[in-house]
Amino acid sequence: MKRYWTLIITVIIMSFNSCAVKEQLVFNEDGSGTFLVTYDMSQIMSQMGDAFQDIGPEDDKEDDEDSTEIKEKKPNTVIDSIIYFKDIFEQYKDSIAQMTDRERYEMETLKDMYMTMKMNEELKMFNYGIGLEFKKVEDLKDIQERVEKAKSFNEQGEQLDMMKEGSPMGKYMGDGDQKVDYYFTETGFSRVTTMPEKAVDDTLDLNDNPEEGDDSFSEELEGSFYSVEITFPKRIKSTSVKDALISEDGKTVSYKVNWADYLKDPKLLDISVEFENE
Repeated sequence: MKRYWTLIITVIIMSFNSCAVKEQLVFNEDGSGTFLVTYDMSQIMSQMGDAFQDIGPEDDKEDDEDSTEIKEKKPNTVIDSIIYFKDIFEQYKDSIAQMTDRERYEMETLKDMYMTMKMNEELKMFNYGIGLEFKKVEDLKDIQERVEKAKSFNEQGEQLDMMKEGSPMGKYMGDGDQKVDYYFTETGFSRVTTMPEKAVDDTLDLNDNPEEGDDSFSEELEGSFYSVEITFPKRIKSTSVKDALISEDGKTVSYKVNWADYLKDPKLLDISVEFENE
């Protein structure tokens, strides 16, 4: 289990020059549904090489047995797993009980979330996702912040933060500072991004003050996208996104934004949808 988390953190740091991020929302008639953000990193499998089989010699001694097992695996490694945070919390409930009230509260915000991981070395396929099954759209409050917490939920989290801050690639990885609200009613849907003042300043800095050495990262990001796909129980009449694609049954809308453009203006992912009268 620990190696899954370590692998994820390693990949996050190395992959944003060839990563596709997909945000998926599926709504049911009663307003419940599923939220899943998936990071498709298939393109970097060849770059990662043996990292998918062997995390490295600096692993803890307690993992030596697991490390040996990973080294002996055949090239065609296949992983298809779901990790539920509530199961992890149950397993480590004694340790959690020793945490501060704030730390326990932070953990509580993740208890209904889960992580998916799919990898097939032979097919050069690797992706992981973080999701939530919600009962009402209000359950999606602060979902972006919770996703960021889930991505760094392990003992490597502080190392990830330091690497982001100390690397010229750091600012291209996104920090989840923006707040995204979702509204779902009988007549329509909207996705609305709110930027705190500091995040707006950072965005302007990204646009106006590129640092030396940033150009190569920026150019590589031209091939990376953040896509959104939303499925409704009703047919779509219109959307505010000009180039959005509507499915044949009229109930799913999808669109994407270049990753570099998204970092400059996260509001590019916002959308308003009007349903047909039925």
